[in-house]
Amino acid sequence: MASSPPDNPPDGLAARAALATLLEQLFDATPVLIAHLDPELRFVRVNRAYAEVDGRRPEDFPGRGHFELYPNPENEAIFRRVIATGEPYRVTARPFSYPHAPERGVTHWDWSLSPIHGADGGVIGAVLALVDVTDRVRALEVAQLSEERLRRQLESSPDCVMLVSGDGRLLDVNPAGLALLEARDVEEARAVDLFARVDPSHRDALRDLHAQVMAGAPSALRFEMVGMRGTRRWLDSRAVPLPQAGGETVALAMTRDVTAERRAAAQREAMLAELDHRVKNTLATVGAIADQTLARATSLPDFRDRFTGRLHALARTHEALAAERWRGVALSRVLQLAVAPLAERAAALAPGSIDPTLPPVVVVPLGLALHELATNAVKHGALADPAGRLDVRAAWAGPGRLAVAWEEALAAPPAAAASSPATPGLGLRLVRGLIEHELGGAFHQHPGDGGRRYALTIPLDEGAP
Repeated sequence: MASSPPDNPPDGLAARAALATLLEQLFDATPVLIAHLDPELRFVRVNRAYAEVDGRRPEDFPGRGHFELYPNPENEAIFRRVIATGEPYRVTARPFSYPHAPERGVTHWDWSLSPIHGADGGVIGAVLALVDVTDRVRALEVAQLSEERLRRQLESSPDCVMLVSGDGRLLDVNPAGLALLEARDVEEARAVDLFARVDPSHRDALRDLHAQVMAGAPSALRFEMVGMRGTRRWLDSRAVPLPQAGGETVALAMTRDVTAERRAAAQREAMLAELDHRVKNTLATVGAIADQTLARATSLPDFRDRFTGRLHALARTHEALAAERWRGVALSRVLQLAVAPLAERAAALAPGSIDPTLPPVVVVPLGLALHELATNAVKHGALADPAGRLDVRAAWAGPGRLAVAWEEALAAPPAAAASSPATPGLGLRLVRGLIEHELGGAFHQHPGDGGRRYALTIPLDEGAP
């Protein structure tokens, strides 16, 4: 028995029609610009996106030549080669300017031209598909400019900037970093074992810091490092994790040389300690002067005059040291400060004397001692006699030992002064204490006919021949 056809057979034509409708809808709705060209490169049809980007309607294109609307000899040669060879052509970010709309500037397009082959294999047309990538290109240009600007900033930065891999290898470094590492170029720097250049006492701490950064935690450390040429530096380093495009994380380290800062801090601490020591010594000196002056004072005015004079002498030496920034004061200046406020005549070192710069530890005690000798000379000695003469000579008494000879000559010495040595008073006892006990030197008195002679020998920390 013959079978009868089904009531609703599959409709192949209907399926093809539905597919054609779907393709038509996609053709018209896709944001990709699509144009169908015949072998003579005339438009057969374009989609809505193609027409609208040029401010036209789809029906404005059929029958018109592509290069009639968009003349471009280079592109026309490419199009004709595709038609002639049947080989598709693709290009990315090709610049294009609209001839009839120069105000739009240069645009950029990814486009492809694909040949359409007929039943016999010949080329019967082509499909042009374009995507506007102008925004992407411009964004990339901005990013490149930003990257270049950042690189220039890093190149000119006074601080070291480096990239370090997870296993501690140096990947890149700026010129400041090359100088810090004492490397000639980046290639030489990459061969450096960074951890090996760190002082052993800080090496483990730096490894821990790097591990923390690789785990995602920004970290900071101050450590000491030795450059490739042997220079030791103290560094402040801060590092942050920096994810890379391939998924790897590296450390971005920013490091500053703080050697000078650390040295200055140490100098400040030393200066504060020295200042504390000097203030205590000065207060002790003031206390001793007050005690000795009070013990020998005959009245309150007498105490005030003597004590005030000694304090002023102390202040003058401190002012002289401050003027020299506590680097020391010349012996001739110390002598001038001791004598000038007391006598009308100037005092100077005798010809042939040395004139060393005295260290600060010597200036104040010696200044006070010379003040006491000058005070005695004004009251009882050469500076009280218009015809008297004061000679002060200085010479080396051996390595690091200064000898000062104080000699007074009187025109008409009193009989008592010629017959017996002067009885040591408070001033000379104070001189002896300053020279022998505070400075560790020696003080000798040599009285004789016609005047007084004193010899001071002082050890110096510097200024020896």
